[in-house]
Amino acid sequence: ASAFEDLRSLYGGVSLAGFSLSGTGSLCAAGASGERIRGTGEPLLAMGSSRYHVGSVTKSMTATLLATLLHDGMINGGWDATLGGLLAIAVNTPYENVTLRTLL
Repeated sequence: ASAFEDLRSLYGGVSLAGFSLSGTGSLCAAGASGERIRGTGEPLLAMGSSRYHVGSVTKSMTATLLATLLHDGMINGGWDATLGGLLAIAVNTPYENVTLRTLL
């Protein structure tokens, strides 16, 4: 069984797909396991033209983007930077002193 099949089975998901890109954006690996639509028997395929429903991943994607920006030195103050210090629109609002650490 593939790693995708093992993970999907372990967590009881209908389907699981993923891919890996190189630093230059080239596709390194792709894989999928399970059904495209529950109960249909139609396999989930990992192809460049495949479309997937992406669940609630906004927070993890935002955290990853912020971590990348922090690592690259594009945000001063680290995880303790405040919204008021980063966003002029947050100054003099209840969110002014909220830190990135608290937010995420």
